[in-house]
Amino acid sequence: MNSQILKQAQQLIASNSAALLTGTGVIGVITTAVLTGKAALKADRVISDEYDKRKIIALAEQGPEAKSLSVEYITTSEKFKLLAPVYAPAVASGVTTIGAIVFSYRISVSKSAALAAAYGISEKAFQEYKDKVVEHVTPKKASDIQDAVDQQKMADNPPPDKGIMIIGSGEVLCLDAFSGTYFQSTVEKIRRGENEINVELGNLGKASLGDFYEKIGMKQTDISESFAWTSKSFCEIDFTTQLTADQRPCLVLTFINAPRPIYEDF
Repeated sequence: MNSQILKQAQQLIASNSAALLTGTGVIGVITTAVLTGKAALKADRVISDEYDKRKIIALAEQGPEAKSLSVEYITTSEKFKLLAPVYAPAVASGVTTIGAIVFSYRISVSKSAALAAAYGISEKAFQEYKDKVVEHVTPKKASDIQDAVDQQKMADNPPPDKGIMIIGSGEVLCLDAFSGTYFQSTVEKIRRGENEINVELGNLGKASLGDFYEKIGMKQTDISESFAWTSKSFCEIDFTTQLTADQRPCLVLTFINAPRPIYEDF
């Protein structure tokens, strides 16, 4: 029973190690600041006491009739020996804090790399499956399959009420299948944004998903700046036309070449 509880505790700590280390780092910063403040006050007293001690020794050596007391100067090395024990707790707390932050960062980077690898593997598997489907069915059947997929996406994620949609001149309701976000735009604006992104890719070698969203008049999402295209995989878009439950036309935008996580090694 005890071994089972211990094992569960170890698994819990391992799965939440980054969060625990981050919390340790936050607490460590506060603790280090408090200990440093206390140590500074104590250090003043230690140095003052050492001078008083030396004055007493000088007085004993020179006698009470001495016109001046010659107090030996406290050297840097002597101050270090005196103050090392005073600042030791603050230094230990600081080292522990730095270690927690560094290890938390390493764990986060490792998890991000693992997620990127998993994303790449799943995306490759899906693309291979999609290519094989296209090989074995007619173009009309492949188009029907894509229509069915997009229709299901809209059913699972219906658009907002018609009353809150802002209709611009010539704009229609659109759904970005990648983020599941509805917005208003036109085919021309989206194609122009696609071309501009590919021009950026040709000139700069990289363009973020957020740049594309801005160009087509779509609001930024939580993942906007987490994905990007590179010159190895240009932006390419496909459309299908669907009807919402209240019979509004909707363009469903799908990336043929989807953007990839920015922390992935392109």
